[in-house]
Amino acid sequence: MPETEDETPHAILGMNLAEKHGEKPEVCNAIGAHHDEIEMTSLLSPIIQVCDAISGARPGARRQV
Repeated sequence: MPETEDETPHAILGMNLAEKHGEKPEVCNAIGAHHDEIEMTSLLSPIIQVCDAISGARPGARRQV
């Protein structure tokens, strides 16, 4: 795990935020695992990963602003 928050992947930051606010473990795992930073342990995780890939494949979806 990186030393500073600036180096921490957004999936892990999102998972930590969701955990802090009492989200269900399955949802937290899906958030943290959607870029393979952690092991997928819920059935929701691969679904979210596929949805993220489809969304990211849209023209202009990943451009820098």
